[in-house]
Amino acid sequence: MPLTRCLRIFTLLGIPQGYRMVNERETVILWFKRDLRTNDHGPLASLANFPGTVIPLYVVEPEYWKQNDCSSMQWHFLRDSLRELNIELIEYGLPLVYRFGKATEVFEDIANRCNLKSVIAHEETGNEWTYKRDIEVKKWAENRNVIFKEHPTNGVFRKLNSRDGWKAKRARRMSKGLHEKPTKFGYRSNLEPGEIPITPIKFKNQNFTGNLKGGSVAAHEVLKSFIADRHKGYSKSISSPLTAEVHSSRLSAHLTWGTISSREIVHRIKAVRDHEHENPKLVNKGDLAAFCSRLAWRCHFIQKLEDQPSIEHACMHGAFEEVRPKHGNQYMLKAWSVGSTGFPMVDACMRFLKQNGWINFRMRAMLSSFASYNLWLDWREFGPHLARSFIDYEPGIHFSQLQMQSGVTGINTWRIYNPVKQSVDNDPEGIFIRRWVPELKNVQLNHIHEPWKMDVCTQKKNKCIIGEDYPEPIIDHQTSGREARLKLGQVAKSDGYAETKKKVLTKHGSRSSRRRSGKRNEPSKQLDLLKMDQIKNISKKH
Repeated sequence: MPLTRCLRIFTLLGIPQGYRMVNERETVILWFKRDLRTNDHGPLASLANFPGTVIPLYVVEPEYWKQNDCSSMQWHFLRDSLRELNIELIEYGLPLVYRFGKATEVFEDIANRCNLKSVIAHEETGNEWTYKRDIEVKKWAENRNVIFKEHPTNGVFRKLNSRDGWKAKRARRMSKGLHEKPTKFGYRSNLEPGEIPITPIKFKNQNFTGNLKGGSVAAHEVLKSFIADRHKGYSKSISSPLTAEVHSSRLSAHLTWGTISSREIVHRIKAVRDHEHENPKLVNKGDLAAFCSRLAWRCHFIQKLEDQPSIEHACMHGAFEEVRPKHGNQYMLKAWSVGSTGFPMVDACMRFLKQNGWINFRMRAMLSSFASYNLWLDWREFGPHLARSFIDYEPGIHFSQLQMQSGVTGINTWRIYNPVKQSVDNDPEGIFIRRWVPELKNVQLNHIHEPWKMDVCTQKKNKCIIGEDYPEPIIDHQTSGREARLKLGQVAKSDGYAETKKKVLTKHGSRSSRRRSGKRNEPSKQLDLLKMDQIKNISKKH
């Protein structure tokens, strides 16, 4: 029976389009991963006026959630975002289809039920597991004669031949117009939508959810409040955990899970800056510019993982592979992970992170620096704990930063944070410390940053006995810092070190475009994506 005649019969019988047999027409799967939005969504926009059947799909993959960098609080944020995405898609008459299991098996099942011609998705720069998963999906598609089309994501480029001109290429991509939402979709399939599971696996920290709400509505509300007021003072306020909670963008988790695109953020900010003359008191152009530089910086680091997936497991500079023991002091690792090191700022930050699933960048750097330099732990040993603790865990940033803060890239300055100085500089009144380390709530200001210096009488007076109520420092931070620098310095003197360093810099260093003469500019420092006023703030003496 001809297809047109079938359709007439369906119409006469009053059978809705959504319940017609899906194998009558070509079907495309719109595979959502870390792009849980409808705004500025390339794969979604490409399906405008598609004449066949569209299946918006999210695959809950239990094997992914078993990885040591995943946690329940990430899942809860994702779950919020999926619920909202479903609401948005229902407006198109295409509810989100949920499936539980292995991606290739889910695709195979759908292909057996309909005339599947293509799978469309965004490129993903994720951890090793997702990298291998995507390769497996490509192989499945080839064997099935199914087109697997991936659209680029933000300012990260796949199969980049060279970092030359990367910043200009990113700028061009970010300046392009936003993808428009389709006004009309193809047909709805007759597949059962399924349900979002309460949890994909049994997490060890099952009851911990964090306090960040997922979804595009929340993302746009956060962006709106940042642009309207919170951005003022951004450059000066992002170092302290006290002020950063208000004045940082708080968009990192939304960028990680794709509930908003970085390009949309850039366009929104540009629109505000273009009209700032209408009400200049409402806009601080310098702070907004500094934030946009941070967005570029974000892409810069994700590009490192895209270019070299092995940095998830291997030091960028191979000479550092054996500098630290693979299994360090487990007592120190445990104390650091639960916030019981005896260093108030370190402990306060770790406890804040555990409760909230987020903390500002400077304190993340301090936590990594303390673990890698002072405790002499391998970045691959303490890194998973931080990854699980971050709702905004972004593999490209995470692994690059772990290596930077551990001094194993070969191209970055060994930045050994002094935990006492960071405490004094970023929490001068001890407000943050007393809030998150209540054992110290009665300790006076002159001892709040170094409580171990209190004499016995003062300890009793302040109701804080060191070694009982609050731990003694687990390490001498000054001695351990000096020893770490000496050990790394010895590695830097080894044969072949300089040559390997040049190779790492060529592959991963940010730099300007080629000059008209054809000669390449000298590679710049890793933070050259930031404006100079921001660099001064970030690079002040540690």
